[in-house]
Amino acid sequence: MGAALAAKYGYPWDETVHVKRLTSIWEHQRLIAVEKLKPPLAWSAQLTDIGDNERTYCQQHISQQVLQWTWSFKNKGKLIEIILRALQISGAGPVGLSLHVETQHHIP
Repeated sequence: MGAALAAKYGYPWDETVHVKRLTSIWEHQRLIAVEKLKPPLAWSAQLTDIGDNERTYCQQHISQQVLQWTWSFKNKGKLIEIILRALQISGAGPVGLSLHVETQHHIP
């Protein structure tokens, strides 16, 4: 059909160029489809090898279930905030906000 229309309107038709262009479009569409099938990446964390001071704190304040939990979240900063909240660490604020403020201090 492409060759017929090109001839009808007096344009040159190069089948090789046409096939390369279609192949490029198909390849691009295939890559997009593959990206959609990939599972989203997530950060995971679990408490291991805590020291004596940490163990004493945890025994007094944190349930054994929380200590054995595996946390997972797609945003690393948010994951840290969730863990700090679960461990009832006082004075822990949003990690993203503190990083933002620290970055602003370094801007001339």
